[in-house]
Amino acid sequence: MDDEYAKLIRRVNQPRVVIDNSSCEDATVIQVDSVNKHGILLEVVQVLTDMNLVIRKAYISSDGGWFMDVFNVVDNDGNKIRDKEVIDYIQRRIETSAGFFPSRRGSVGVMPSEEHTSIELAGTDRPGLLSEVCAVLADLHCNVVNAEIWTHNARAAAVVHVTDDLTGSAISDPKRLSTIKELLCNVLKGSDDLKTAKTVLSAPGFMHRERRLHQIMFADRDYERVERAGVRTAQDGSSRPQVTLLNIEKDYTVVTMRSKDRPKLLFDIVCTLTDMQYVVFHGMVNTGRMEAYQEFYIRHVDGLPISSEAERVRVIQCLEAAIERRASEGLELELFTDDRLGLLSDITRIFRENSLCIRRALISTKGGKAKDTFYVTDVTGNPVDPKIIDSIRRQIGHTLLQVKHDKSLAPKPPHQETTMVMRPVTDIATRIGRALISASNHAIPTRIWTPSLEQTLHRLGCRDSLSPSLVAQVIDSFLSTHHSLALGFFNWASQQPGFSHDSVSYQSILKSLSFSRQFNALEILLKQVKVQKLSLDSSVYRFIISSLLKGKKTQNAFWVFYEVNSPRTELGADLCNSLLAALVSDGYHGHAEKVFDEMFQKGVAFNSIGFAGRVRVAYEVLQEMRKKGLAPDVFFYNSLMEACCREDLVRPAKRLWDEMFASGCRGNLNTYNILIGKLSKIGEVDEALRLFQHMREKGVTPDATTYTTLLQGLCQESNFESAIAIFNKSVEQDVMLAQSILSTFVIHLCRKGQFLIASKLLCGLTSDITSSDAHAVLLKCLADAKEIQFAIKHVDWVRETLPLMLQAIYNKLVASLSSTSRPDSIEQLLQAIQVKCLPDCTEAYTGY
Repeated sequence: MDDEYAKLIRRVNQPRVVIDNSSCEDATVIQVDSVNKHGILLEVVQVLTDMNLVIRKAYISSDGGWFMDVFNVVDNDGNKIRDKEVIDYIQRRIETSAGFFPSRRGSVGVMPSEEHTSIELAGTDRPGLLSEVCAVLADLHCNVVNAEIWTHNARAAAVVHVTDDLTGSAISDPKRLSTIKELLCNVLKGSDDLKTAKTVLSAPGFMHRERRLHQIMFADRDYERVERAGVRTAQDGSSRPQVTLLNIEKDYTVVTMRSKDRPKLLFDIVCTLTDMQYVVFHGMVNTGRMEAYQEFYIRHVDGLPISSEAERVRVIQCLEAAIERRASEGLELELFTDDRLGLLSDITRIFRENSLCIRRALISTKGGKAKDTFYVTDVTGNPVDPKIIDSIRRQIGHTLLQVKHDKSLAPKPPHQETTMVMRPVTDIATRIGRALISASNHAIPTRIWTPSLEQTLHRLGCRDSLSPSLVAQVIDSFLSTHHSLALGFFNWASQQPGFSHDSVSYQSILKSLSFSRQFNALEILLKQVKVQKLSLDSSVYRFIISSLLKGKKTQNAFWVFYEVNSPRTELGADLCNSLLAALVSDGYHGHAEKVFDEMFQKGVAFNSIGFAGRVRVAYEVLQEMRKKGLAPDVFFYNSLMEACCREDLVRPAKRLWDEMFASGCRGNLNTYNILIGKLSKIGEVDEALRLFQHMREKGVTPDATTYTTLLQGLCQESNFESAIAIFNKSVEQDVMLAQSILSTFVIHLCRKGQFLIASKLLCGLTSDITSSDAHAVLLKCLADAKEIQFAIKHVDWVRETLPLMLQAIYNKLVASLSSTSRPDSIEQLLQAIQVKCLPDCTEAYTGY
């Protein structure tokens, strides 16, 4: 029953879409309001993207269980959307896609198809790969009807839709499907692929193609770069996306991104965040002529912000990859011709024979015509010689293959010339890394450094090219998770004549050893760093300290903390809090006091991240603060009270409340919501009501969360009189606020069987507060309880008092049939409404 009520809360609050062309001079404004759920932002952005609308600005807010987004959009020509049919279509698509219909609740972006077979591919990118794939499909009489191919960071991914050449429909023969999969796997494997090639043949239902490509490349870890950070900066200059993460109060992580603007950029970012299980609570998007700026306040679905350096680095890498995957790299070629079996195989073969590398491709067919777009470079990644393009166009036909404008043909700015100097170093790093991993696979156990690997390095002849940057590239790109190989290569390099490590190579080896928790080796290398007076980046120290804390090496973590030569505040509040909590928990009170002093003096915020599951530790920190005469702020108290409530330590939470106000520290909205929510949940509603009154006296305005949790608690305790009084206060405070919580309040009343109170409540509200959603909720609950006559009486009142609302209520009841587990009672109610109240709607519902 509770699950049915939860479904009902979502279902009755269907998305509301308002499209406005008058409030903004240069864009159409689309506002979407709905009950919040994970993935709803992606669904809305996906609809706008699929319709080729350009999002110039966006404002996102989905806190407190409600989702409200505003998008400023234009068409591809930069004009407002003025066509009435297009506007209506946008509205219907968003309301349908962002709704809660059963066909879409399973996963975001699922689309059914029985017309073709979907093939998903992933493997190492190389020149001619697409040509080989297309040749295999042509030989197996598979006609490519649609496809999209992405390459990024030496990896390739594709989603290809094929049909049987004879039948024109999906391929269903299991043996033939097995043959297709086997042959494509052989093509993708390559001779030196360090990652497993993947070929997946889909069932009739499949994921949204572009979202699926993001998922494939993410699973293939394309975000793990081959280049070192310094090299890629030189290579790409200002065109590289800039992604930064910062944890702030209220346990949000703020993500800011600056990059070149391009179509579908917001979709790519939101898609990646959603698939990584992060929720966007607030956000802002602003695009200029060239640059796009995006800022999101996020948490993981578990409610926590990003709390470790490893997680922070991974999120940054993944967002950078999301921005870059679809970036238009190379010369754009557009093919438009009659479709036929083998067409794509022939075209890509010509590209391969002329030494072109396909960086990205979009294949489509419609009405017997093929329209394909390719982004190409030469095999080294440089712009294509115009003479080669002319030769290819002569072979294919000048009218069939068009060259689109591409900036890669323009002269490169001076700063990009360094790329050609650095590129061979990256190639050497690739050869070294792959050779070491390949050779170590023959050892027992595998991936262990042995003397024979030195011979492998000598055969490569890489000593003349050896540099700290090269060592760092090899370790970061290939050996970071193979500590024995990383340390062996690092030591081998240090033994070569005339070579010495610097901070760049030390940082890479220290990160690798931290990842695998090789604490003895870490200690030795850190001593070397200290002797040589090398300066390490704060991110390396975060890596090391996090690893030591996870390995229960708390005292060692403290020693590293005091070796940091950059400002310790750069380590981040989360790490400082974790170290502080670990020191107190393990009894190193003297060390904890020093860390505490450092944090307090530098203004590092105290939070509950390090105290998760360790409330006693947090109390000890609080006592230390009092001994020093220091005053904890409201965020420290909130974190500690929240930790207490999470572990059902209500009495300590109340004592903290009293101590906080006695110390002169004023509570904020979150302070009250933490305790009101917990007290309401455990049935102490009198205490919750007292706090509610207290917050109003102190000038703290309740929000939807305050009212919803308090109303739920009062209904659970059957204190319906107080519940009505509290709801009336929400009406006095803000009509829109009252309207947003009304349907949920009705559900809580009905759950306790208080149908009469719910009906009187709705009948006593003015038209600007009541809604068709709330009335539909009550009627469905009455139908489920077999109170059909009661429901009819309520419908009679609606017909007499709010006749314009009756049709909307009826439609919502019809819509609920597809998702309820007990449709019979609703069918009975609908039939009664048709006969007695709404005879004009007999065509709207005829039964199932």
